[in-house]
Amino acid sequence: MRRRSEAADVVPTTEEILAAVDSVRGDAIEFLRAIVAIDSTLDRGEGRVQNFIHDHLLRTAPGLEVTRQPVRLDDIRDRRGYSPVDWAYDDDQKFNVVARCRRLPPPRRGPLRREDDILEDDDDVLLVGHVDVVPASSDDPWTDPPFAPAVRDGRMYGRGAGDMKGGVVAMVYAVVALRRLGYTPGGGGVTLCTVVEEECTGNGALAASSSLLMSPLGPEEEEEEGGGEDDDDDDDDDAGTGKKRRRRRRTAVIIPEPFPWIVTAQMGVLWFTATVTGRPCHVLSTSSGSNAIEGAYSIYESLRVLEARYNEPRGYAHPAYAGHDHPVNFNLGKISGGDWTSSVPGRCAFEARVGFLPGTNIDDVKRDVETIMRARADELGLGLEVAYRGFHADGAVLLPEYVDGMVDVADGDGDDDDDGGSLQRDFVETLRKCHRLATSSPSSSPGDSGMAASENKSSGELHLRPVTCTTDARFYSSLYHDPSKVVVTCFGPEATNIHGVDESVSLESIRDVTATIALFIRDWCGLVKDE
Repeated sequence: MRRRSEAADVVPTTEEILAAVDSVRGDAIEFLRAIVAIDSTLDRGEGRVQNFIHDHLLRTAPGLEVTRQPVRLDDIRDRRGYSPVDWAYDDDQKFNVVARCRRLPPPRRGPLRREDDILEDDDDVLLVGHVDVVPASSDDPWTDPPFAPAVRDGRMYGRGAGDMKGGVVAMVYAVVALRRLGYTPGGGGVTLCTVVEEECTGNGALAASSSLLMSPLGPEEEEEEGGGEDDDDDDDDDAGTGKKRRRRRRTAVIIPEPFPWIVTAQMGVLWFTATVTGRPCHVLSTSSGSNAIEGAYSIYESLRVLEARYNEPRGYAHPAYAGHDHPVNFNLGKISGGDWTSSVPGRCAFEARVGFLPGTNIDDVKRDVETIMRARADELGLGLEVAYRGFHADGAVLLPEYVDGMVDVADGDGDDDDDGGSLQRDFVETLRKCHRLATSSPSSSPGDSGMAASENKSSGELHLRPVTCTTDARFYSSLYHDPSKVVVTCFGPEATNIHGVDESVSLESIRDVTATIALFIRDWCGLVKDE
């Protein structure tokens, strides 16, 4: 791992960073309480919580450049990874919040000489979290209303507390703690990004990854020698010679989803809507009609054969999921149909989720799904239409060097050390080390924060394992970016009952993730003492 020499004498100690994290703990909990209380489901929109986060960052973390970036369909619909939608995108609701924190170097004066450093160390950290949450039915037996967050036994309860507003709090307050300590990230700096629509499309992260990693501030920059508006013309003898000053950047992306481990791979996910048409009639002559609701269930159940096939160890196996007996899951999520209890229903629509392994082509999955369902519909004499909206998410291996049997291992590039290290291994080793430091010493007492003592399930050595769902991490994987320049994983607080009743997150684990990220920023891109 390359080490930074700049301001080495004032780099904060681990103890100082942990103390800073503990000092903002109460504020972090109140921030979590505030954003969990905001209903940010798809129907209600994410605009309110995004505006709250935007304003909170401006108030709480001085020195951040905070902007709203609209997510517009015309900008992303032709890009790989776009998921189709049938709802409107409004700039007041569909926008990401981006906050950049970095030390701006002094302008270079005069020509760049050959003896100058041509390759500048510009490693940066990108922290991404989604703010949308899944619905919580009012009929569900929640102990407290889902958008009335409550703290009990060291946990905060509420829809989205775990998935993933607790992670958003951790990444925000890692930066807040460093700023209050009087430090600014060096190198390429730190970017915080809260995104929309992770739970149904990923289109927010698609737009964000494109703007953050494919812009002039992307993984590698080139500047004309002697450039800059402050250059002195008398000294700029070599200006316009075509020489370049290259800044090579290794971007580490951390998405603090509620997985208290380092995620190595994730599944692909496809959503579809099937509309089944039968022949309505009165129940006194049921035999003359065809029940679309009964047929819909039968058509969906026919997909169990495909689910079993996708989980078959031979032919569909993937080394990232070698230890999983059933990594691929299908789910019937919504169904509606019928007009009257005593009428045979002539129409029924259902929405389903299909999982598939990394490396599987989405078009092949569509063909498999439609072939099986149409065959069953034909057997039943029913009509069938299939439409796609929502997830068109590729499966992705995030850390192939940590997956046994992967042949497309990406060698690290741009490492200054002599041990043949790689970007992925530098990243994982640094994250693990920082987590050990963050969890090896007891945190401060809760004081007035409302924190009760609880088991810290995020402590100990970080393991590496895949997940059987999808996340926004796919947009930062080798499917989209050079793996020698961009590395990504999910690692976040411990949570329970995500998408379920009485969803909760461990407040102690939020503290640990906050501390881990703050230490990681120090070790990855360096810190510079504010003047």
